[in-house]
Parts: sequence; C-alpha cells; structure tokens
Amino acid sequence: MTLLTATCFGQGVGPLTVGLINDALSPTYGAAAVRYSLLSAAATTVLGALLFVWAAHFIHADIERAR
Repeated sequence: MTLLTATCFGQGVGPLTVGLINDALSPTYGAAAVRYSLLSAAATTVLGALLFVWAAHFIHADIERAR
C-alpha cells in the first residue's frame, strides 16, 4: 500500500505540483524558480520520512496490544 501510494503521488502528482509551484514563483524569482520548486519536493520528502519515524513509535505499541 505504501509503495502504491508513493508511486501514485511521486510519479503522478509530484511533477504536476512542482510545475505549478514553478509557474507561481516564476514572476518573482525568474529562472531561480526551478530551484525553489524542486527544493519544495525535497522538503516534502523529508517531511514524509519524519512522519514515518513518528508512526514507528505507535506501531510497536499496537503490536504489543494485539498480542
């Protein structure tokens, strides 16, 4: 399920979102807008990794409760 979600968002919605951010930032930053729009994708990846680490704390408790 995780891989399906990551693939759908990463390959489907990701490039579209980066393009929209690039278009929104182009009037202000010009050619540097590409840098900032791609940086937003990297920041989202870091946020996702932090959320996985946070969720790992709950998984151990759920496994123990299920036994």
